[in-house]
Amino acid sequence: MNHNIYIVEDLDIIAESLKTLLETLGYNVVGHSFTGEDALERIPKLLPDLILMDINLGSGIDGIEVTHELNKSHNFPVVFLTATQDKNTIDRALRENPYAFIKKGMSYIELKQTVELALNKSEQVRLQQEESKELKSKIDIYNEVFESSPLGIFFFDLTFSILDANPASLSIFNKRGDKTPPDIDSILAEKYTKPIKKACQSINYDNPDPEIFNSKLELFILDEYRNSSPCELHLSPVFDSDKNLAYICAYIWNLSDVFEETKASRNLIEELLVSRKDIESQAADLVQMTATLEEAQQESAEIMRTNQRILSSVALDLEDSLTELTEAFARDKQNLLSQGFSANPLGLVKNLSIWSSLQTGRINPSLELIELKPVIDKAIDNYSSELNNKSIRVNHHSESVITAICDKQLLETIIGNILSNAIKYSENGKTIDISCEEYGDIRCKISITDNGTGTALEPIDSLLRYFVKYTCPGTNGEKGYGLGLIVCNELLQLCAGRLELLSSPGEGTNTNIILPTKN
Repeated sequence: MNHNIYIVEDLDIIAESLKTLLETLGYNVVGHSFTGEDALERIPKLLPDLILMDINLGSGIDGIEVTHELNKSHNFPVVFLTATQDKNTIDRALRENPYAFIKKGMSYIELKQTVELALNKSEQVRLQQEESKELKSKIDIYNEVFESSPLGIFFFDLTFSILDANPASLSIFNKRGDKTPPDIDSILAEKYTKPIKKACQSINYDNPDPEIFNSKLELFILDEYRNSSPCELHLSPVFDSDKNLAYICAYIWNLSDVFEETKASRNLIEELLVSRKDIESQAADLVQMTATLEEAQQESAEIMRTNQRILSSVALDLEDSLTELTEAFARDKQNLLSQGFSANPLGLVKNLSIWSSLQTGRINPSLELIELKPVIDKAIDNYSSELNNKSIRVNHHSESVITAICDKQLLETIIGNILSNAIKYSENGKTIDISCEEYGDIRCKISITDNGTGTALEPIDSLLRYFVKYTCPGTNGEKGYGLGLIVCNELLQLCAGRLELLSSPGEGTNTNIILPTKN
């Protein structure tokens, strides 16, 4: 493996000589600094395996100070280059834990041996750090298991003193609030302790499994009030490095809960047997209810088919009525608006017509690539009278040419509905902003933003759901019917688009129409 070495030396001729020798030895010289300041900037970026550091670096900070600063955030192996014998300087350098010292003017062999020793020491330090980290990780895992285990775990020595006990075992000893474990003699009766002590005396490394260590012990544990609880105990010997018995690891399980669970299960079985006749009776009733439900489903299906026919008829009638109303309204639109007539009922009839057609599957969108700006301009022009009535200005600032795949007439309806809402909930004299822009690689976005009354976040989902009526009057008392946005949402889904609503009370509403720009 080729190691990377960095040289910090203020004399160019010495630095070049070191570089030549190191490259001859097969090492990579990844950099050279003449000053300590430059070294502090470059070394943390290059992360060399070894640094040859001159102590005396001229007028700036010396090599010892550079090493001290590097040691704050890194652990680079450093070999000091020096020509000094000054004791104070050497003592200062030793406090930075260098890997070696080498005199300037060293021979080829001296440099080779010093670098090899320093790199070898660095590798040993790295391995020790990894082992230490791994050991700490194992200790952390052990501590977590020991502390959180529902199984009682405790250790006792050959004098029967408990060395350590986890919370689960302390709770069995009734010592939940006391972290000091009791002695074995105080929790086990003598008839249990005698055979355990005898086994501990006879056990050895080559014979680790006397009978008592190879089976479970069912016994009674005494708590601090001398009350007994049935428990199951498992013992396991632990030997030290000299193969001597160090201590005993014990696992304990309180059987009281098992007894209670068994009793509860027995009671439950009795209750189930008692209620068996009731269950059989209920099953018979359920069969009868199933037959009745099937009859009701058949009737419901017939009602749905009837409703479908009615909706189809209503849709055709609404379309004819809408055409007549629209023509009449267009002939005398300005006069009607000036007399207080609202266009909202016409919008309702149109939305009802579209909604009826949606429910009966009579709308088949004609998808094509269309330019959006003219469609938006037409929608704005369609609502010019309503805008003038409330002195509302529309700022339309779309990018030059944005196209999308959509049904042109359906898109006019969608934009018109949203613009109508923006006008309805805007105060007189306010502004509505409309923009159109690319939205990712295959979509575009039409944004319609007003500064009107807005609404809280909770009702926004309601605006797009059937069977949830959420309407409120406009700023001039205009009526709301709660159908426009539902129609917009369903029409956009037909065109592979979607509707996004963002609104806050008193701050207005931002409605985004997301459309595909590619098939």
